[in-house]
Amino acid sequence: MSFPELAPVEVIEDSWLPDYQLARNALWRQLVRLNSGMCILERIEGFPRSLFLSAPEERCLWCLVESALVEMCVMAVWRICVGERGDGQSASSTIQGFRDGIVEHVRAEMYADLLQGHLRELKFDQMIAVLVSRIQEIRTNYAAYLDLEQELRPGEDMERRALVLSELKSYTSSLNSFFHALCFGRSNASLPADHLPWFRSLGRMDHENCIERMLNGIARNSAILNLPERDAQMWAGCRENLSEAELSTLNRYRVRLGLPRA
Repeated sequence: MSFPELAPVEVIEDSWLPDYQLARNALWRQLVRLNSGMCILERIEGFPRSLFLSAPEERCLWCLVESALVEMCVMAVWRICVGERGDGQSASSTIQGFRDGIVEHVRAEMYADLLQGHLRELKFDQMIAVLVSRIQEIRTNYAAYLDLEQELRPGEDMERRALVLSELKSYTSSLNSFFHALCFGRSNASLPADHLPWFRSLGRMDHENCIERMLNGIARNSAILNLPERDAQMWAGCRENLSEAELSTLNRYRVRLGLPRA
């Protein structure tokens, strides 16, 4: 018998089902924030800001948005895995507490054994131990406190953010798998509908989600995207200064937005 085939009502004692649903929904809301933030960050990271936002002041907003989203995701992971309250006591709403509550309130011991076996396959305890240690370090050094040494080396912030973002992607994937297992394979979608891959198959194939619509709008209204039509002579000089990669990116956006290749 495969554990994910079971419904919570089959496994959990009736008396604890309301607590199960409360903890499940609390964790789910944090995962929605985490997955949404990571999805938007991935789009922002992949957007060629240096090409379409030539002036530094134009890129300032997006640097702030990116930093805020990284900090939000760090805190979401921290709440899911650590959740320490101000009085030093651990919150019971962590994913570990959720697991322990399920094991304690199953209808039969075999269900606890099935769950624990499934989580061992996912390396739940090992990953959570690493995650808790690392996310506390990231929270302390990146999100919670002012680091005076880092303030003296602002150029290192981009490298540090890229490293944190890479780790967050890995942690998000692991937490999604753990939560899905603890919901017996019946967890709700943890992304807004227009970010889900299957959502696009229900409508137009060219559907844009909210962040893609915003970023495509920046490209559409940029000076360089429309330069070949507006000023052919200036475009000829500009084109000579573009690398092959930049020209390829520019043409990809031009085609996407209904313009011919330049």
